[in-house]
Amino acid sequence: MALPSFLHHHGAPVPNSPFINAFCHHESLGGDAHSLWWPTRSKKLPDTILYFIPGNPGLVEFYIPFLSDIQEKHDSDTLAIFAHAHLGHTPGFPFSASHCGFDVQIENAVEAFDALVCEFPEAKVTVIAHSMGCWITLKLLERRSNAVHSVILMTPTIQHLADSPNGRMLSWVFNPLPRTIISSLAVLGRLIPTAVVKFFHGHWPEDQLPVLQKLIRSPQVLNACFTTAHDEMKMITEPMQELIDSHADRVRMYFADVDGWVGQNREVIVSRFKGPVDNIFLATNVPHAFCINHSKPAADQVVEWLSATL
Repeated sequence: MALPSFLHHHGAPVPNSPFINAFCHHESLGGDAHSLWWPTRSKKLPDTILYFIPGNPGLVEFYIPFLSDIQEKHDSDTLAIFAHAHLGHTPGFPFSASHCGFDVQIENAVEAFDALVCEFPEAKVTVIAHSMGCWITLKLLERRSNAVHSVILMTPTIQHLADSPNGRMLSWVFNPLPRTIISSLAVLGRLIPTAVVKFFHGHWPEDQLPVLQKLIRSPQVLNACFTTAHDEMKMITEPMQELIDSHADRVRMYFADVDGWVGQNREVIVSRFKGPVDNIFLATNVPHAFCINHSKPAADQVVEWLSATL
């Protein structure tokens, strides 16, 4: 299976896998971002591409079941999917935690998008994102609106993040001293047996536990995630309402019914939305981190939206 020219193979190929493990080199930013590429089922050039931007932690491996389900369920055999991680958020892809601020992650996402559009200029690109990746997506839409076909924001944190229930409870953790201390303790994570991880995360699918284990055993990656989160708390304040209003027909939002990272902001965002009613979906019994064990219902809604817009 061929990769786009801006991606490079990473690791040995996985037999019968629908995606290719890769990375995207960002020369101007000085790092490599882990990436996953789902070629079209027909093996032809894509006429539609789903560009995925993760939340925080920005490990794209958490989203493999979700994105694979989308491609499997969608009618088109010329749909490709490109998932692109945040810099420094993936074990095995070193990047200085001190350079993992939110602005860097925005540039990281924009650069990857530009490479994608340059490679496939005729394809329609829908940007889909999770959590804080939705703020990055709106920044991307602001700068590349002519090249974006539509955006899908999954459990979006796009307004007053620090004032959400989880933001008020956890924002102190992301300050320099606490995050340095807590992330350094990740060396102890290497001593935690897999059986113990399974016991405390018994509701997690088997294929998600290795991703979690790699994360909690990597001090540098945890520090990078916390550094990005520190900036999120400061930067995600007033919503980009004018931008959303001007592209309301192209914006779709998927909300969890109970979401500690969105909280009371959901009602405000929904009440201000000027797009079609069908562009907002309120999920039942789906958490903020839908990708862990609620991928199928989330993928079903995304496929429905894609089918209606492509």
